[in-house]
Amino acid sequence: MKNLTDVFLDSAPSRFKLPFGVSKNVMLKSVDNDVRRDKNGVKFNKNCYLTFAQVDVEDNNKIIGQSTFSYFNIDKPDFATKNFIHQFNQMIEVAKAVIPKDNFSKAIGKIQRVLADDLDLFKEIKGEKVPTAKTTKAIGDLQIKVVDSFVEAMTPYTGENGDLVNLVVVTDPKGMFLDLPREDKGFISKAEGGMKLNVDAKYARWYADKDKVETSTADDIGEDTIIDEDEIMVEDDDLEGI
Repeated sequence: MKNLTDVFLDSAPSRFKLPFGVSKNVMLKSVDNDVRRDKNGVKFNKNCYLTFAQVDVEDNNKIIGQSTFSYFNIDKPDFATKNFIHQFNQMIEVAKAVIPKDNFSKAIGKIQRVLADDLDLFKEIKGEKVPTAKTTKAIGDLQIKVVDSFVEAMTPYTGENGDLVNLVVVTDPKGMFLDLPREDKGFISKAEGGMKLNVDAKYARWYADKDKVETSTADDIGEDTIIDEDEIMVEDDDLEGI
């Protein structure tokens, strides 16, 4: 039987962050869309906080490192379409990896219903490269709805209720912070039976150059397109009726 000190240490946040590269045996520890603020009380312009924790499977899934990732709120027309589709696709990939296969279709139905209610806007997002200010506001509102439904769908599968995954963590062009990759696929997979993950060469180069005074070049940041907006990378079975 564990004493109180052991219980506290097991539940306390890890002081170690997930490192650059592929982390194995990772659980989705928590997911929320709560408003967060800095030390001055200013709200972060972010949403959908995903906390991933790497565990030691040989030591009762003891947490050995964890990091929280999030997405920017949509409020600028220039990035609205790309960022919405990018976030949508990544959330679906997280759901596919974390939710046990037999439960996926039922769980993802919550997100399907949100998109079905806003099907016309969803189609407009796919076809409009740079939306109007009005459409941008509508995309931002839809982002909130989709994220809230995602949080509701994923919460039952956090911690040991979900499947363990392997996760790619990379750096930005200047090596200033660690984040999820810009790509919509290939960054997460089930730890058992999932596809093999690799770190793209550009991220390895950015990480290797992170201690240099000047790290980014035109070539480094040239591939700034997050996604081809003409595609929604979700299988038809995952969005039945959409």
